[in-house]
Amino acid sequence: AVAPTPAPAPVPPVAVNNAPAPAAPPVLHPLAPPSAAAPDELAAASPAPVAAGTGSNHVYGVVDAPVHVVIRAKTDSWLQVRDAGQSVVFQRLMKAGDLYRVPDRPGLSLSTGNAEALEILVDNGPIPPLSGTVRHDIRLDPERLKAGTAAPE
Repeated sequence: AVAPTPAPAPVPPVAVNNAPAPAAPPVLHPLAPPSAAAPDELAAASPAPVAAGTGSNHVYGVVDAPVHVVIRAKTDSWLQVRDAGQSVVFQRLMKAGDLYRVPDRPGLSLSTGNAEALEILVDNGPIPPLSGTVRHDIRLDPERLKAGTAAPE
């Protein structure tokens, strides 16, 4: 009788040209803020989930104090907020359901790639909707927003 032939042993991986196997790239959190960011940039880059189980919706901006103005994306829309000196305070492609809690500072203005995709609330109440798509220099002043005079014509 012939004895059965044992199965060959698995062959371990061999380094090519005696080079070590490449190291796995580090895993980075996609929303990790840059280490040298200014405080406003940290607030903008460090979102907090809206509520458990709501998917990827995030809250950006002021998270530890009450605010008068909140911007909610109904559908995806790019937006940028600048201060009176034209420095960028916040800039992001907002996804549907994302919120931006606007700092209570005078002189802030909003530019957006899709104004109709945004809902702006002042003191938890809606304002007259913004018309059009691309809009620039919408004043984020609570009184002007409520009066419907925040956007240049």
